[in-house]
Amino acid sequence: MTKAKSKSLKKQEQQIVQPIKVNEVSAPKHLQPLEEENVVKLKLEQGDDKEMITKIDELKKEIKVAKKPDLTDGQKIWNEIKNVPITMFGLNGKVVSDYCKTIDLVPTKCFLIQSVSSVLPMLEMAIGANRPGSKYVVELQGKYIMVSRGQ
Repeated sequence: MTKAKSKSLKKQEQQIVQPIKVNEVSAPKHLQPLEEENVVKLKLEQGDDKEMITKIDELKKEIKVAKKPDLTDGQKIWNEIKNVPITMFGLNGKVVSDYCKTIDLVPTKCFLIQSVSSVLPMLEMAIGANRPGSKYVVELQGKYIMVSRGQ
């Protein structure tokens, strides 16, 4: 390459690499934002922010902590019987919750899912159910064991 060509290439590279200066290029006057409008808009936005903050603070004062819902009768029954000792397969130290899990189907009754099919008679014995004057009534309803209050 000749020196003249290399100089012209360097000039072209410099022209390409140079950043465009924004101030030198000006948009038509009707497309340029007005400073006064921007200042007014900023003041309005700041006022909106302050108003929003005060509204949020007022709402925080009005918020009340929701009280914990009361337990249903079925949940109360479960809390009473889940830690009752039950003797299954000659194993001591087992409780009802080891062989049954509760589900909430009807609020007035406790429905249990049994993990072993022989739980029903042992559960009746453990909680003293289905006897005259007993505290609980135990029934098998499909695949669930239903425990309700006795009379």
